[in-house]
Amino acid sequence: MSVLSLRDYENILHFISVIQDDRDDYRYRVLKYLSEIFTFNHLTFFLINDQGKFTSPLGLNISNNLFQMYAEYYFKTDIFHPINVSSRLMFNKNSFTITDLMSLKEFENTEYYLDFLKKDNLFYELALPLKAGKRLIGGVGIFRPKKEGDFTSHEREIIGNISHHISFHLNEYLETTQIKKERQIYKNCVAQLPLGLIVLDSNWSVVNSNEMAKIYCLDLLNQKETIDPINEVIINILPNISFQAMDSSTVIYNDFDSYSMKIVPSIVPNTYKGIETYYLLYLIKKTPDERNNLESLSVCYNLTNREVEIIKLIAQGLSNKEIADTLFLSVHTVRTHVDNIFNKLNVSSRTSILYKTGMIQDFK
Repeated sequence: MSVLSLRDYENILHFISVIQDDRDDYRYRVLKYLSEIFTFNHLTFFLINDQGKFTSPLGLNISNNLFQMYAEYYFKTDIFHPINVSSRLMFNKNSFTITDLMSLKEFENTEYYLDFLKKDNLFYELALPLKAGKRLIGGVGIFRPKKEGDFTSHEREIIGNISHHISFHLNEYLETTQIKKERQIYKNCVAQLPLGLIVLDSNWSVVNSNEMAKIYCLDLLNQKETIDPINEVIINILPNISFQAMDSSTVIYNDFDSYSMKIVPSIVPNTYKGIETYYLLYLIKKTPDERNNLESLSVCYNLTNREVEIIKLIAQGLSNKEIADTLFLSVHTVRTHVDNIFNKLNVSSRTSILYKTGMIQDFK
């Protein structure tokens, strides 16, 4: 039978509401409002890593010295640590105390108490294992001095009512934090790429781009400065590129004097539309030695290693039959590779392949 009052439920609802505020660190909010609303004064909040160990400790009214001692050694002696508690207890209870694990008399003789908690005049502990499905993702520890007495059934019922809410919002917080971290990594990587990257939506409007794309677009336009060089390239150059209507598997290639352009569709889920298509436009600058270099063009035109081999043999004047004998392939397979090369380079003759790849000198 519940021993909670109307006031208790009001406090629980207030707690659940305020921990969802995203103005500061989620774990700090949990500790702050556990203290302010429920008057729990000595608190810790750990995350649990993939190895099942506590990490990233955060505390309220817990000395830094105690945290350091814990990290260096005493986590091994912690009777509440996941490595020392049965998974059955962890997953079947929203909270547990010393007496769920051993008698108070036994606890008084443990190294964890005598050499660790006692240094901060702490004794009793109420532990909240925080879970997401079948994973432990964190833990909250609530401590109090021996003179204040053990946690009551009333306090444990309050904790039982808020524990799963803390778990749920912690999991959301961790997932959001991970997404933000991945976005920042992506942003940093894109900024450092040695190529121009432009992301277009299905209407060919610019969604994102890196700084290198702006520089390359200025160069393509032969201008030193313009307000929006990327958009000018989209408006003035893309419509002049001859290509078929794109679908999810089409890749478009185009070659300029100093640049190669590659456009790749990207199909992504959309909350409202189901799926949505974006286009990734890559601008690759050629160095003077690479402007007609086969290896550079193989990246731009998505040539396979086998197709590059065949182009080199074409440059030596070999027929399909001779190429087949050299590479131990059938003539039919070689003919298929040559057709694929024609399609990728948008040419219709073997000589055009050599001009396009800059290998006409080798042929001569």
